[in-house]
Amino acid sequence: MIAKFTLVALASVILLYSNASHSALTNGAVTVLMEKASSGVVYHVQKSRVKSESLVDVLSKMLVQKGRTSLVVVVVDDQIDIRSINNLRGILGKVGFSNARYFFKAKGAPRMAEFLFGQVEVYEDNP
Repeated sequence: MIAKFTLVALASVILLYSNASHSALTNGAVTVLMEKASSGVVYHVQKSRVKSESLVDVLSKMLVQKGRTSLVVVVVDDQIDIRSINNLRGILGKVGFSNARYFFKAKGAPRMAEFLFGQVEVYEDNP
């Protein structure tokens, strides 16, 4: 007897390798860098280090300067877990940004991989 099961994915993540240069992606965009540190995650917004408790305020100021639909490029260190990325997604949404792209970058690697977050998907094993 084959057991029937249902798997619900909260977010589907697709990695696409990007040959686009960092400068081409960030030209006029809001840039956020997430790096792993011994104390957790370190954020850099527009190349300036930002404490996590100040992140909402700094991003709110960027929203006023750049606008709601401006591109936000998030470059994620390969040591960052998905919960931290989802936390930043929530913060960006709370602030009001609606156009963010997420890139995974391994230290020393010449390429980045883009995270594409999809909708909830339901998979059923039903022979």
